[in-house]
Amino acid sequence: MERQRSRRAIALLGILAILGAWSLGGCHRPGPDGPLGTVTGVVIDDEAYLSSDVPPQTYAGARIEVVEAVPAGVVKQSANAPEQTTYLPGDIVARLTSGEDGRWQVHLPPGTYFIRAFYGERSYSGDIMVTVEAGTEQRVELKLKHGL
Repeated sequence: MERQRSRRAIALLGILAILGAWSLGGCHRPGPDGPLGTVTGVVIDDEAYLSSDVPPQTYAGARIEVVEAVPAGVVKQSANAPEQTTYLPGDIVARLTSGEDGRWQVHLPPGTYFIRAFYGERSYSGDIMVTVEAGTEQRVELKLKHGL
């Protein structure tokens, strides 16, 4: 009887490890105390870096990171300007891969995040800041710059 319990416990731990690895691989759906927001998007060429005769293309298989945006301070551009919070990148909260036609989707707890894409060794989108609200969906284009 004791041996059977041990086998069940080991099997359960194996299943939990597989599910944990799966969530880091692209189907990241955190379990916070409350509703999530959704960010969807596409990984596409930045037209500013293309010749005028080359149409932009989308990128399946691009690596996407979602990074927590950590408040770094408050700045004012002038005496009459409103205060603005500045942010720095924090911990990576999700990693995923763009699918067919460069499309991707991630569900996140409310908060502010940087989202970035990489394709190959030398293509990068730069950080795009988004503020996620519960129950809402936002669309983001991650525009790749090549040769960086």
